[in-house]
Formats: sequence, C-alpha cells, structure tokens
Amino acid sequence: MNSSRPKVVREVVRGPYLEALIRGGVIINKDLSPMEIEEPDWSRAINCFEFWQALPQHVRAREVESPNEFFKLYIYREKYRCPITGATISIEAALSFLCLFSHPLYCRFFKDTLLEFDRKPSGELGVPSFCGKACVEIPDSFLGQMASSPFGRFLISLMYARPLTRDLEELLATSKSRVAINLFEDLIIYLRDQVRFDDLRDLIEVYIQWFNKCSLDIGARSYIRFFDTLTVGVKNLNARVVNDFPVLDISRVENQHHYIVLCRSYFRLALGMAKYDVAKEILESAGEIDPVTSLSLALLTHQKPFKVERQPEVRQQLQLLSAELMRKIVASNVKLGPVVSHIAYHAVTASVDDLRDAIVTLRDSDIPEFVQPDTGYSALFATILSQLIRLGLYREGAELLSLCSRMMTPSHQSLYNIRLHFETGSCDWNKLRGVCSESVVREYLMKSAGLTAWRANKFFEAFLYFSAGYKENDKLEKKVARQSTLDRLQFLQRTSDFVNSVVQPRRPKGLVLLATLNCFNSLAMLAPVMVEIKRRNFAVAALLEGVLDSPYLEAGSEMFLCNHLFNSIRRERTDGNVVLEWNVDWGARVVSSEGVNFYQGIYEHLSAKFRRSTISLENPLVKESFDQLIMLCDYLLRVCLEIEKAARSAEYPIVIVGSNTHIAPYSVFRDFILERSIPNLRFVSSNVAYENYYTNLGSKFSGSMAVVDMTLHRTCRAPFLALRHRFEEWYEVEKNSAELNSRFLELIHENRNSGSDEDIPDCHDLIVSAKNAGKRVVCCFGKVLCDLAVPYDGGPAHSDMKDWLQHSVSTVAGSDVLLLIKPHPHELRPEIALDLTEKLEDFLPEDLPENVILLGHRDYNVHELARYIDLAVLWNGTSCLELTGLGVPVIMCSHFGKYDYPVDLIYPENRDSYEESNSLFSVGCSFGRIAKKGNGFASLHGDGRGCHP
Repeated sequence: MNSSRPKVVREVVRGPYLEALIRGGVIINKDLSPMEIEEPDWSRAINCFEFWQALPQHVRAREVESPNEFFKLYIYREKYRCPITGATISIEAALSFLCLFSHPLYCRFFKDTLLEFDRKPSGELGVPSFCGKACVEIPDSFLGQMASSPFGRFLISLMYARPLTRDLEELLATSKSRVAINLFEDLIIYLRDQVRFDDLRDLIEVYIQWFNKCSLDIGARSYIRFFDTLTVGVKNLNARVVNDFPVLDISRVENQHHYIVLCRSYFRLALGMAKYDVAKEILESAGEIDPVTSLSLALLTHQKPFKVERQPEVRQQLQLLSAELMRKIVASNVKLGPVVSHIAYHAVTASVDDLRDAIVTLRDSDIPEFVQPDTGYSALFATILSQLIRLGLYREGAELLSLCSRMMTPSHQSLYNIRLHFETGSCDWNKLRGVCSESVVREYLMKSAGLTAWRANKFFEAFLYFSAGYKENDKLEKKVARQSTLDRLQFLQRTSDFVNSVVQPRRPKGLVLLATLNCFNSLAMLAPVMVEIKRRNFAVAALLEGVLDSPYLEAGSEMFLCNHLFNSIRRERTDGNVVLEWNVDWGARVVSSEGVNFYQGIYEHLSAKFRRSTISLENPLVKESFDQLIMLCDYLLRVCLEIEKAARSAEYPIVIVGSNTHIAPYSVFRDFILERSIPNLRFVSSNVAYENYYTNLGSKFSGSMAVVDMTLHRTCRAPFLALRHRFEEWYEVEKNSAELNSRFLELIHENRNSGSDEDIPDCHDLIVSAKNAGKRVVCCFGKVLCDLAVPYDGGPAHSDMKDWLQHSVSTVAGSDVLLLIKPHPHELRPEIALDLTEKLEDFLPEDLPENVILLGHRDYNVHELARYIDLAVLWNGTSCLELTGLGVPVIMCSHFGKYDYPVDLIYPENRDSYEESNSLFSVGCSFGRIAKKGNGFASLHGDGRGCHP
C-alpha cells in the first residue's frame, strides 16, 4: 500500500475507525492527481451520504457538508475491498462494513486487516447485545451490495441467525489460512457468547472439513493455532456432538519444537473428543520425544473428555500405555535414570505411597551434577512438583525441590518455593530474595492475590489483579478463561452493589442465607428479591464466600452470633476431608449421615453427569465421582450442623434459600432441613418458572421465576409446579375464560417432536387397523431418564421407571391390547437432554411381543396420537396435562406424579391393581369430567402464574 498518501487525505481521514480501515488495507487509495470529475450518480451519493450521517459521530472521519463533498471524498477518489478476502467491493458495502466495525458484537471480525487498531469502540450504541443488528439499521440495498462478497454474505447470515454452512464454505475457499484461523477464533467466542451452540457445531464441522482439504498448505504454527482453537470450540459445544476429526500426519513436521508442541496439542484434542484410537496411534508412532513431553502426554490421559465418556476402559488403557512409555523415556536418559522415572511414573498414576518411597530412594542416590540448570529437566521437575502439590504431598514436594533445585531454572525454583510456602506456611526466606522479578512468579502472585481478594468479597480488587495478568500473545483458551473470570467478578460486584443499595437492618427480625453456592443464574434471579427482603427487615448474606459482599451484623443485634455463618463455605466447597460417618447401601438406596438419607440427590448428580439412569458404584469412574461427591456433601453437612445449632439456640426465623435442590451437593440443605423439622428453620427453593413450555423450551431467556417453601409444602418437588390449593383457587375464577381454551390449543399444537407434518410413521396403518378392529390401544409415554428431579423415586406399583416399563410390557404380552411405547422427543435435543448414554429403548427387551410397538421419537405429537389411543400411561411428565385436556384417560405411576399435577388422574395402589382394577385392560374411556381441569392446569403451568410465592 502506498505510504506517501497526499496531505489532503490525511486531513480527511481523522476519524479513528476510518483511519484504521485505511491503515489496515480495507480502503485502497487511487492516485489523487488532478483530473476531470465526472457527473456523479446523485441518487447513490445521497443514499450513501445519508447513511454516513446516521453513523455515530465517533465513527465518521469528519463532518461532511453535502452529498457533493461526500462524493468527492469517498466515492469518486476511492475504491474499496473486502477486509477478509481482499475482493473489490462497493462504497455501500464498505459503509456497511464500517457500520458493523463500530458495533461491539462485530468489530472482532475486522481485526485481521486492522492490526494497528487496538482500541475498542466506546460509548453506548443503544442496541442490546443479543438483538443481532448493527448500531445503525443497514438499508436493504446496502445489505445487497454487502452480500456481493463472500464475507458480506457470511456476516449477514451471522447477524440474522441464518444457517452458516454454505456461506462459510464459500468464504473459506477465498481466504488465506492465517485469516481463516483468526476468523475461527472470533466466531467461536461470538457464537458461544450468543448461546448459539448448534451454529457452533456446524462451524466446527465446516472448519474440520476445510482443514482436511487444505492441511498440506498450512504451516506448522498455523497447525498449532488451529488445534488450540478447535479445542476451545469443542469444549464449548454444550453437549453437541461433532463426529468429524482433523486428519494430520505430524511426522512430516520437521522442526523438533513444532513437532513436540503439535504432538501435545493434537493428542489433547483427540482425548477431548474421545477419539482414543487417534490418541493411541499418536503414542505408538511418536518419534523422539523428550522426557517432559512424554510426562505431559501421560498426564493428559487423566483429564476427562469434553463430552460424556462412553469408553472409560479404553482411556484407562491409554493411561497405562502412556505412563509406561514415559517411564521408559525418562529411565533411558542418562542424567535422570530409573529413580526419577519411578517418581514420574507414580506421580502420573497418583500412587502416593510408592511416590513417597521413590523420593526417599532418590535422596539416598547419587544425583548427577549439573554445571548449570537445564530448561528441559527443569520443566520435568516442575510438572512433577505440580502433581505433588495437587496430591497434597507438600513435605515430599519440598524435599524433591531441595534435591533437584540445581537442575531447575531460577524461575522454577522461585515459583515452587513460593507455592510450597503458600501451602505449608514454611519456607527458606533467603531463597525468596529477589524472586518476584521473575515473570512466572509475578503471574502466580497476581493470581493468588486475585483469589484471596475474591474470597474476601473484594471483587473489584480481584478484577484488577486478574486483569494485570493479561498478555496479548496468550493462547485463546487462556484468554477465554481470564475473560470469563473478569466477567464473573464484574457481575458479582454489580450484584453486591445492587443488593447493598438497601442497608443491612440493624435490628433484623430474621436471617436469610443464600445456599445457591456458585450458581450465578440463581444469584441473578434472587438479587431483586434480596433487596425487597432487606426492606422487610430481614438480614441477608451468602453462605459461600466470594458471592455476595454482605455487611456483618452489629454486636448489639440478637443475631450477632450468626455472623460465623456468613461466607462460611469455602469457594472450593470442600476442605478435602470426610469427617462424618457415612452409611452407604447403594442397592437399598441409602447414603446417610447424621440420621439423614442423601441418596436421591447424590444419585441424580451421578445420573445427570453420566447421562444415564443405571448408575453402578462398581464402575471405577462412577465410584471416583461418588467419592468426590461424598467429600463435598460431608463438608456442607458440617455447615448444616452449624446452622442447626444457630436455629436451636434462637427464636427468630432462619431461612435457607437454595436452587438446583434436586442434585447434590445443593440437595444437602434441602434433605437436612426437611428431616430436622426445626420450627424456625426454613428451606426455600428458587428457580425459573415454566413459561418456556409454550415455546417448546425454545427460548434462551426467562422472564419469570418461582419460589416455594419446601418446609411448608413438602410434596412440592420443584418451585415451578403449582400447588393444589393455588390451582383450585385460580381454576374457580378462570375455568370459563376464553383465554384458557385458546392457550391450551396453542400448547397442544406445538410441534415437540421436530418432525414434518407430512411424515407418516411406518406403524401408522397397524395402529389404525387395531383401532378400527375395536382393540384397545394403550400408550406408555416416556421421560428423559436422567431428569427425575424428585426427593425420592418410585411409585405405589413400581420401584423405578425401568421396572414400570418392563412390567407394562409383560402385562400386555399375548393380549388383545396394542401397547405403544413413545420415547420422549427431548431425548434427541442436546440443548435439553445433552448427550445421553442411555435411552428409554435400552430398558426394553430385545424381542418385543408382537402387540408392543416402540415408536420413533418424531413419529407423533401428543395431540396427533391422542385420537388413536384409549389410555395413556405415564411415569411422570407434563404430557398428562395435554392428554387429560384432550379427554384421554391417564394413569400416573410415580409417587410425585400425584402431587405434581393435581387434576385427579388414575393412580395404581399397588402392583396388582396396576394389572387388574385400574389395569391397562379395564380402564374406561370416560374421562371428560377432568378434561377441562387438565386444560386449565396446562394453561396455568405454562405461563408460570401458579408459581408465585
């Protein structure tokens, strides 16, 4: 680009945005030698001039007086090109890009050609960050010009949430690899922030295909950046599954440093995406790798994949293979030898006793003399020391550091002296003199200071410490993690300021303690509630440190002795110990301590984590998670015992407000308080209401919340469910309203199975013929297996959902009844069910009886199926409302189904009654008396009006 731009142009382009576009190469300047100005296209000039004037003032280069002047400055004498592909574009497209460049959502996509521009747009642009529009409405004619370039078309699709695949493929085909990878980083962050996970999955799949086509033309450094970026993308998929995987022959990378870095990056990606065959191939084909690389690969095998793991035994084999490979590589090094290899091996396998013995052996051995520290060996011992600290072996870590310090660089020596000092409180102060000059030490100290400030609820101070650690050349993953931390701290500071806008009462009449732990969604919902509670003379505080900066109660207050409960839970939610005695009988559904059975919350945590109903502690991975969960529950139970002491020694009310109360460790507070039944100790559960039921859970935002006092309403398992007395009061008023019926019709015609109206299931003719032949047609409606959310499972006739389903099949086998089994359509929706490892069909026998049909997930909507069935049977679920409203008799089989939907359905008394008196054979079809009530409850349930406190 010509650097000797005439003076007149430098005077014209004074605005920071336009100046940046010119410097970055978006605008190509023509030769400005005097020439005859042709007659301008005034209509075009006026349109562009008006659009230019509508841009924020800080975007424009200068105030242009007229269309004529604008034409001379920006149309006649300039030509423009796409900021990504370099293709020539029109002034309209260039102005559209300039408009988007001024918007905080889209400015990131222009950084490639704006390397000199390091400032972000300032000022409020008046557009919500989620609306998908630029700061100025771009005219359709300008969008049309913008769409003439691949980048423009792609941006338009991105802005208006259209499918991205085709436009992205065209854009990548015309972009350089460096620019494409830069864009990849920006798109991952944008789509993640916009909660567009399906688009993120499509983006990743397109980029993997692009990489597989172009990998031979991409340099080693770009390889590394691509895999690091892809790793961040896959980690943020929120259970969406990407089956494609980039193909790379790392052996063709000649530079040894690039080879090692790329090997580690590719190996981590393979493990994260659970491509264990690729990871094994990398291990087996790895060439000359150094000891520290072999150690890092071995440690990576102990990290969980980015999605639900289906083959844990394969990863365990990789752990053994990589650990043995590492041991051999370290042992073959003449300066390290077998003793160090044993220390490294046991550090990887976390064999604490063997690790201690190996360090003693090293102490008694001859350690090779080093003339000067070696960077490679230093990194090896630094990695081992980090493992020792993680395992809590601080004394052994200090001993290893003293034995190997002469092999380590000064920065590593300083860092681990300080880390061990923080953990043990003892250190050789002479060794710490001047160590803070090391950058790695400064970064660690900044992070430690930030965490300390965070624990003390000094959120702004913590924000400053974490901000100070920013480096422009940090990897994307580190930048994302830091930004997430900064966003959280900013949110916490603003929340505390908002809650403290009303002062803590000096003489409160009660105490409200937040037990939402680190659930920020719940904190955001409850912040306005906390303000109102303080206005009503209740003191407010959080149990977890680093959540809410609440003033302590004054010494003269009756509740002064409760101050020790404020911020009493560590941010880690554990102290690493199991102090209390636990009775575990998993088969009998007992996991109890202090007289309280916490089984169901623990089971539901494991069920949600492993995305399945069948949970066995015989599985090593499940047992490992169970042990960690018991540690958390033990710690929180000790806090509950302190709360109990405070409640029993006081007369004023203490209210514990929790969320996610169906899963441990959150459920510990619910189970303990309900079991203890102390009159002045209450447990209140809060969560979002069920307004999204009418949009088929399609919205990303919630505008209403629900609360329920579970100590008063013990059969209400979740706050979004309306209580019977509230429903009855509401129904008496609303039962004849026209709105009730219209809302119900809106509800039942929602397409919940995502199928096409034209699709006719293969079994349709069989169902119709059975109906026409007078046979009874019964349907069992399934539920997502890992979404029970109940204080205890089971029903009067069955122990669980599996027992119910199998019993239903055996009951109708050989009869004239046609039994349909309908899986829940949400089993196929990753944004709801995530990545299930067990589905309803897995509960069924391999060979179903001839009169039992397993429907497809998308075969029928409820209202479509209702016309063919004589009876519906559910374990639990909102489908009972739609079916009841449509006049279909419903048997509800779970304990809590009776309480969740109080519209008087059919409930079996025991196993025999399920087969006989209210059986699948004999229930009549007259169910109209409660159809209207089901209609009403569905309407109330859907808009959240029954969920007020």
